[in-house]
Amino acid sequence: MAGRKLITVEVRGGVYIVEFKNKKLLELQECRRTGEEISSLITEGAKVALDFSNIEHISSDMLGVLMEMDRKIKVAKGNMRMFGMQPDIYRIFELSKLNRLFDIREDLEGALEGL
Repeated sequence: MAGRKLITVEVRGGVYIVEFKNKKLLELQECRRTGEEISSLITEGAKVALDFSNIEHISSDMLGVLMEMDRKIKVAKGNMRMFGMQPDIYRIFELSKLNRLFDIREDLEGALEGL
């Protein structure tokens, strides 16, 4: 289990498009490992688009991991966007006011625009 990748990554136009393999981002250890896998992509000026289209459930632990990713990206003078959120997932970001912190787009095309 420890060696299994939790994300898949496609590079398009210099942007890392990250898809989560799990439909549920709930358990603390998996959230941390997911964050570590995303962190490995962060270099100076990195551009990352996180695809939430498969996500059905998300924990506060994963929200914390995403906030840390945002901080790391900004320190590296990069950019991170999210896209493809189902309404229930987006509502969690709204309730926690994280929709103000993160750049959330409707779809991949919107996420890639201007990156």
